[in-house]
Order: sequence, then structure tokens, then C-alpha cells
Amino acid sequence: MIKKIYTIQNIFLKPLIFGIFSAVLLSCNTTRLAIVEPLEQYNKPLVNTELSTIGLAINVSIPELEKSLNQSLQGLIYEDKDFSDDSRYVKVWKTGPILFSVDGSVISYQLPIKIWIKTGFKKELFGKKIENYYEANGALVVNMMSKFTVNKHWQLITNSKITNYRWTEDPEIKAGGIKIPAKTITDMILFTLNSNIISEIDKTITEKINLRNALKTKWNEFHHPILINQDLGIWIKMQPKNLALTPIFSSNKQMQFNIAYEALIETFVGIKPVSAKTVTPLPDLQQINSIEPYFSIHSKIEIPFKTITDIANKLVVGQEFKRGKKRVIIDSIHVWGQNDNLVVKASLSGSVEGDIYCLGTVTVIDSTQTIKITDFDFELNTKKSLLKSADWLLHKSFLKKIEPMLTIPLHNYTQKAINASNEYFKNYSFDKGINLNGSLHDIKLQKITLSRDGFIINGKIDGIMRVNITDWF
Repeated sequence: MIKKIYTIQNIFLKPLIFGIFSAVLLSCNTTRLAIVEPLEQYNKPLVNTELSTIGLAINVSIPELEKSLNQSLQGLIYEDKDFSDDSRYVKVWKTGPILFSVDGSVISYQLPIKIWIKTGFKKELFGKKIENYYEANGALVVNMMSKFTVNKHWQLITNSKITNYRWTEDPEIKAGGIKIPAKTITDMILFTLNSNIISEIDKTITEKINLRNALKTKWNEFHHPILINQDLGIWIKMQPKNLALTPIFSSNKQMQFNIAYEALIETFVGIKPVSAKTVTPLPDLQQINSIEPYFSIHSKIEIPFKTITDIANKLVVGQEFKRGKKRVIIDSIHVWGQNDNLVVKASLSGSVEGDIYCLGTVTVIDSTQTIKITDFDFELNTKKSLLKSADWLLHKSFLKKIEPMLTIPLHNYTQKAINASNEYFKNYSFDKGINLNGSLHDIKLQKITLSRDGFIINGKIDGIMRVNITDWF
């Protein structure tokens, strides 16, 4: 009976004693680390000072201007009822459409009119009223020419003048038997046209083509971020600086104002950037001979530390490193910045338990569009601690297991951004009557910095961009 009890004890007690003994031995062979965590600190972000130029083309359709002017000037287009200032009454009717032609910055137009003039005198002599009036009317087509210029305040200036005319209805004079020279009638008609009708036409044209208001509106709007690609969340943020104008020219029934728009331009991916704190006033006009609508946009690609941590954990967690009978398993990875270095915290279990810290310099390689970690090594306090308690872990093969996992390829992302943005830039309309045409050629990755939020990759996007404004009337 006693022998049987001992047999049961052997069955149950021996594994228990062995387990406890093994745990004690394992505990004795496990190194527990307590290393001071490296500080999180960051350099000031880079400030972009390179101006980009965007070609801003403001197109005025001559047929639309012609149509708008004809709608504004219909029937009786001028009437002078005040006889006291120049001793005449005048009425002018437009009898047909105004027809435009354009050459460079010069617009020529035909104005068909009918004119009626009543003039004479009214006096009191020796207590008697003496009056004598005569009337003249006729119809003619007046040919005029106007050269468009823009002053330094971006206001359109027109200076129309009569080049010639022809009578379509000979002037008819009613003067109670008094003979009135035809030259006198012609002089009065030309005076009326030059002093009143032409100024009215110039006024109407400058009201229709309010260049300053159009530019001021867009100048103010360009102080706010513009969403270029909704799918990828690509934003452009601009800080307008200068505006310059080339000589006005026309082609294909279009009058074009080509404007060079200079600005500090940045791109952002993801979160909408904050608008400019202040809207700068519209600058005075600068005259230039030509515009090269090429731009180099300062780009920012931001990659949060959380994204990098998630990528590293997917690739590294569970990886085992052995050295003889000793081994460690990587349980988790966490990253942050320390000036220009990336801090990699690896939590370990196995023969070594605790957190170790590695440092590496983050670099961006433009030729392969890749983010890499170079000079990757144990942080100084970690190295000192491992030398004392777990020098076997200082082997470079451990670092080589982690380092490749921190390489981030960007080529597919940048190429996708270029292709998607170019689709949007094909006559992309971001407001009524305002179309953007352009293309991105290349994204150059220049420098990477670390911020509290993650990696900031600074680069340049080269391309061509024109903004066309067509909706005036």
C-alpha cells in the first residue's frame, strides 16, 4: 500500500518539481533591462523660399464682348436735352449691331447710327424774343479704333477714336429757308460722337472687362488651399507674391491677357492645410515681355510615425534572433524622432526582457524614390547596458534584421500621384468660367526631416500650369 502511494507521488510531484526548477533556472538565465528612454526632440522645419510661376491667361471672347455691348447699347443710346450748355439738342440711335474686329491690342469696330440735332439761338433784344432754330438728321456708319492698355492698378484703359465714316442716309437739314453748309452739320455730328458716344462705348467696354475685380477676386481666393485630387487628398497651398502682365494680344477671336502669377506653393497630402493668416493686397502691375508657365512647386509629403510603426510591427513582430542557446523575440516596435535621427524602440522577450533602443539617420534617395535608415546602431545607453548584461545581442545581425523593415518605397505612390493629378489637370474646372490646364512632369525628393507628427519629405514638383478665365459676361 505504501509503495503504491509513492508511485502516485512520483507521477504528480516529479513534473511539478521539475517545472519549478526549470522556471527558476530560466529566470536566472533571463536578463531584464531597464534602459533610460532617449528623449524625443525635433529641429525646426524647413521654410520654402523658392517662388513658382503659374501662367494666368484671362481670355475675352470678342464675339461675346460684341454681343454684350450690343445688348447694353440698344435703340436710343444718347440724348442731350440741355440746350443751355452748348445750344443744341441731340439724339443718337443705334440702327444695327456693332461689329468688332481685333488685331493685337487694337480693336476696330463699326457703329451704325442715326443722329438728330436741333440747334440755333434764342435771345431777347429790345424787349422782344428772337428765336431761330434748325434741325439736321442723317444716318451713317462710323468706323472707330481703340487700343487697349492696362494701368498699374490693373484697370483697363481704352482710347477710342474715329478713323472714318460714311453716310448711309444723306443729312437732311430743316432751317426755314436758311442755307446750312454740310461741313457745319458734319462737324457737329463728329463733335457729338467724339465727346459723348465714343466715351460711352469706352465706359461700357471697361465695365464689361473689369480686369482688376477679376484679378482681385482670384488673388484673394488663391490665399486659401485648393483641393487638387480628392481621392489622394492632395492639396495646394499658395502664398501669392507678384503679378506681371505681358503685352495684350489676340487670336482666333480671343483677346488674351497673359499674367505671370508668382507665389510660394506647397503641396500637402491628407489633411487640409490651414489658410494664410492674412490676405495681402493686390500688387501693382509689372510689365514683362513673356511668360514661361513652368513651375517648381515645393512639395511636402507627410508620413505619420503611426504609419511607420504599423508597417514595422507587421514585418518585425514575432521575429526571433538566436545566438547559441540564447534567443529573443521582438514583441513590438515603436518609433519617434530625435533631431535628425530616428529612434527605434524594440520590446523583447526571451533570454532578454525589456526595451532596447536603436538610432539611425533617415535619408531619402531620389533615384529610387525610397526612404532608408543609414548608420543604424544601438543607442549609447543601450550599448552600455548590453555590454554589461547581454553582449551577445550586440551582434550586427540583430540590427540587420530590423533595418530593412524600416525601408519605405515611395515610387509607386509618387507615380500614382503624378498620373492621377495629370488626369485632373486636363481642363480641370475649379470654379465657374475658370479652367486649369497643366501637367506634372516629375517629383524630386530632396530632403527628409522629422517632426512631432512623423516624416516630412521635402521635394519639388516640376510641370506646366495655366489658369484660363473665360466667364466675363
